[in-house]
Order: sequence, then C-alpha cells, then structure tokens
Amino acid sequence: MKSRSIFSGFVFALILAVTASVAVVVAVAVAVAGASYAGDKPLATVSHGEVCGGVFFTLGDSKYSGRMNFNDSYTVNFETSTLGSEGGKEGGKEGGKEGGKEGGKEGGKKVKLARLYVYWVWSQNENVGVYPKMQVLASAGKRGKALNLDLDATYTDTKGFVGKYDYFSGVNVYNCDLNLNTTSLNVVVKNEDTNGSTFCVQGVGLLVVYECQGGEGEKEVCGGPNCQRIEYWVNEGCDMIFAEYGITPEMATTKIYFD
Repeated sequence: MKSRSIFSGFVFALILAVTASVAVVVAVAVAVAGASYAGDKPLATVSHGEVCGGVFFTLGDSKYSGRMNFNDSYTVNFETSTLGSEGGKEGGKEGGKEGGKEGGKEGGKKVKLARLYVYWVWSQNENVGVYPKMQVLASAGKRGKALNLDLDATYTDTKGFVGKYDYFSGVNVYNCDLNLNTTSLNVVVKNEDTNGSTFCVQGVGLLVVYECQGGEGEKEVCGGPNCQRIEYWVNEGCDMIFAEYGITPEMATTKIYFD
C-alpha cells in the first residue's frame, strides 16, 4: 500500500518492522511556520512484539484543512483492502465479500493493533495557545456505523521561547477498535469547542499491525508477501525541531529509543 508524506519538520510517530532481511521505518512529521525548537522530547516505545503478519501505515487522502472553527469537520478516507479476508473469522460477511484474492491466498488477517493519529497545529483562541477540543468518528466499510473514538494519548510541543504565534501543535492518538477487514475506513474530525478556539489538521494517519490466520482453529500462518514473521516496534511522541534562531542542527535532533 502506498502512502504519501504531506509533512516536514516535526517528528510525531515512528513505526519499525524487521523481517529476516528487510527493515522498514515509517516516520510521520508535522510542520509549522517560523518556529524554533530543539530536540528535547524523545519518542518512546508504546508497543513491541513479534507476529506472523505485517505492518502498514497510510495517510489516506489527507490534506491540510485550513482553520477549523466550531462545528467544522474534516474527512479522510483510507483504503484497507490489505486486511481483507475471504470468510475470515474477524472479517465476517463484509470481510468475505470485500477481502479480494490476496486474503484468500494468505488466509484471514486479524488486527493485532490499530492506532489512529490526528496531527494538528495552530491551536489557539484569540491568539492564545490552547489545546484543541475535537470529536473523532470512524466507520469501517460502505455500510459501517460511525463510532466515536476514545482518546488514548496526546503528545504536544510548543516554541522554546515566548513570542508571537506561540500556539500548541501535537498529535491525538486513538485506538481504532473497529472491524477493519473491509476495503475502506472513513474518519471525520470535528471541532467541538463552543468557546470559539480554532485549530488546523495537517492530516490523519492509520497504523495497523495484523497477524495472518488460517486452517482449523484459526492458527497463525506464514507465507506470501504480506504474511512474514516480523518483529515490530511502535514509537510515539511529539518533538518540534528546527535549526534556526540559535538552534544548531545538533540541537535540532530528536532521539528515538526502542525498548
């Protein structure tokens, strides 16, 4: 699955998956205008394990939202056919119909971990930095019911000095506990602050770690390009870095620890 980066400047989340011969790193970042930051908030491991399956990360059709006022909404669509299965236990009827040939060859795919990342910037109320108040709804498949996702973690950062436009930026993280054995996922972000604060969304990222199952008892199976034995780390955080205004490139370096 292909994904495109629309971000530059600040490291927010990193996913590392290792097979016997291949190491894949996916880093996601967000930028703001004219800020100066040193790397002082290392990204930390939130999940680590081994699985016979795969990892994918996508930004879907994310794009910059512009300023979002109260009741404004922002929609992103994700293509998730990699998780499709023909008659898999987790997929149900919809997974069986929408799974495609790949799911049939490699067995059913069970979601082990699914995280949704909402990247936001310029959160302010009357030129004062505030934390955004947002509602996030997600629906799986064409007929899926929209469900309200509960916030699991928030990572933020600001300028390292007092100045104009010293607004908060960060990422809200949600556990995406939905039936993802379909071809699509729809996410809606809504500004629900009645006090009038605004923010901008840089994009939304979907991370999925899945395991392949098949045969009697839905045992773990390996085989095929998307069902390899891997060890993975998921690191999260928010660290804005920019080598200007007295910040050297060495200072504008984010550390990432894999535990």
